[in-house]
Amino acid sequence: MLISDKLANDISDELVPLAARGHELHDAPDPSGTVVTVGSTDTTLYNYENIQITFATLTGQRPGVIAVIMSWKNRTCRNDGNVLPLEKYPR
Repeated sequence: MLISDKLANDISDELVPLAARGHELHDAPDPSGTVVTVGSTDTTLYNYENIQITFATLTGQRPGVIAVIMSWKNRTCRNDGNVLPLEKYPR
């Protein structure tokens, strides 16, 4: 399913408001606004103090966003990284 850039940005803004992101980072190693193109997919990285947001976008005849990945920085799980036992939660 493809969504428009505007809708992807609106959803991102609702989930992570600009105030929660911190300042946008433009220095190496991962400067904000970096675009990597592989075949018909663009991956755009937006790097902030508190979060990194990556948009995967199809280009060509049917352009649109196919994925948005939000990775918080400096946050840990409440269970201190304990992994749930697989036998307790079978597939």
